[in-house]
Amino acid sequence: MLEIVAPWIPPAPRVAIIGQSPGRDEARQQRPFIGPAGQQLRGWLRTVGLDPDEEMFTNVHDLFHPDDHTYKPIARECKEGYARVKGELADVPSLRAVLLVGAIAAHLCFKGGMGEMHGRQAILEVGVTRLRVFACYHPSFYLRQHSFKRRAEIETDVLNVMAE
Repeated sequence: MLEIVAPWIPPAPRVAIIGQSPGRDEARQQRPFIGPAGQQLRGWLRTVGLDPDEEMFTNVHDLFHPDDHTYKPIARECKEGYARVKGELADVPSLRAVLLVGAIAAHLCFKGGMGEMHGRQAILEVGVTRLRVFACYHPSFYLRQHSFKRRAEIETDVLNVMAE
């Protein structure tokens, strides 16, 4: 049975973090970005001076597929998810920036592979609001790296993107 994981939207977030889809931990606790990759991301947010509990978290695909934890949303699901996410962003007037983590989320504003999209910036118009948007590697990509040197490079890149 598919499980919906709703976005986390505190009273006045300044940054929205958008990912691909929830994992097992997120489905269990009904909150985006709280599994291992989410904990890594939350650490990065703290490093750049943001309190993760005060920022918005959502996913392009809000369903957890318990029978296929590696499920990637198909094009139609992404298109529907992008429209839903833009609506969520438009409903939060305090937002100033959006961090797109991973390729599925980054395709909200950019084209290409994640290596090409990482570090890119744009302006996203949602309703009457213009938001600064940044794309970066997903923390799960970082966690899958076995080379400490590669991890350090990715972490430096991600922190530089987030610090902007």
